[in-house]
Amino acid sequence: MIRSVKMKLNRGDHVVILGCSNGLARTSGNVEKIEKLKKLLEEDYAFKVVIQPSVFIDNNTGMTLSARSRADILVDSITKSEIKAVFDVSGGDLSNELLAVFTEADWKHLKVTGQKYYVGYSDNSVLLNSFMQTESIIPVNFQLLKLVEAESETAIMGFESVFVEQTSIEWQMLNADISNRHATLKPQNVIGGNIRCFLKLAGTDYWPKNRANVLLLEAYSGDIEKIRTYFAHLSLIGIFTEVDYLILGNFTEIHNKQQEQALYDLARNYASQYRLELYHSQYIGHHNKVYPFKMRL
Repeated sequence: MIRSVKMKLNRGDHVVILGCSNGLARTSGNVEKIEKLKKLLEEDYAFKVVIQPSVFIDNNTGMTLSARSRADILVDSITKSEIKAVFDVSGGDLSNELLAVFTEADWKHLKVTGQKYYVGYSDNSVLLNSFMQTESIIPVNFQLLKLVEAESETAIMGFESVFVEQTSIEWQMLNADISNRHATLKPQNVIGGNIRCFLKLAGTDYWPKNRANVLLLEAYSGDIEKIRTYFAHLSLIGIFTEVDYLILGNFTEIHNKQQEQALYDLARNYASQYRLELYHSQYIGHHNKVYPFKMRL
């Protein structure tokens, strides 16, 4: 049985919805979706929900809020004692801007805050991994908007299992690759996420060196040749020598181009070279049928 950090979200808990990466366009559809999400959290789970302005682009500039503004909103939200979870619904390219403007004081505040969740995915992989250096924040790979999108049943079940019922359903849904001679999954912590965005941390102080024994990878964009170069980059950095397990989530463009067999062969070659156990999960990625995946265990 996988043992993970236990912190249950209860009725009446305070949660925040914000954006650290690219803000959403303020279209009627996006506004309606955020309001629908807020209503679901309030009516189905009795959470007290605050929506921060960083969710959307700035009306005056037509652009995402500045890095300093987004960083201040994030730090303020995480450090408030009553807040139990921060749900980041953004994605795109800009999340690493926050790392460039975080001050020592910001990190000091983040490291002494009480235990709480930071939940995001895709471009926010840079924050999920950076937060592995502080014990107080529990990073979770998940896009909360999946709760109100098409085929939401899977995401809702996963959300309730991980945050409310405190099960380890995300680990139960892994499939061992046929290349594994003996599946002996004993995870400690998890690093990775979106492969392109995770690699933004390479060469920075935020690269999660020796912080986990599981590497999780998924992607929205990238055909097999692009994914090959990402794997080569990971190999050159040395990350495969620091982990024991590799989990492949969903690779959207690979799937759409029917290149999954080439992806599996690629991953098996690296797994064999570095003696990694390889696992698969179709419940991690950018599609709608996903589960939250805790990275701190």
